[in-house]
Amino acid sequence: NDEFKEARDWVATGLNLNHNSDVNLFETTIRVLGGLLSAHHMSKDDIFREKAIDLADRLLPAFSSPSGIPWSDINLHTRVAHGPKWAPDSTVAEVTTVQLEFREVSRLTGDLKYQTAAD
Repeated sequence: NDEFKEARDWVATGLNLNHNSDVNLFETTIRVLGGLLSAHHMSKDDIFREKAIDLADRLLPAFSSPSGIPWSDINLHTRVAHGPKWAPDSTVAEVTTVQLEFREVSRLTGDLKYQTAAD
């Protein structure tokens, strides 16, 4: 319980989602967004819900690509998304596995924009 409180307090005061660097949509969604959503479900603590929504909002612009396939990388501060530096397009295997987390954010908020973007 002390470890959970320490982790919860770090999320509340130390987790900086306004980081000015690129992150991978897939990795950030399944690990960070998924982790925040899981922590919220297990604890019912709204700090995890709030941080999950903030992160989902920062990731949403990745879904605005001309092809409809989300960009693989996004800057959490500028919210500018782009394809990977090593290839012209995102990999379908990565971008088609993020629906679960974005659907859950829609369920938590009542706002379908997250689910619609990921579907």
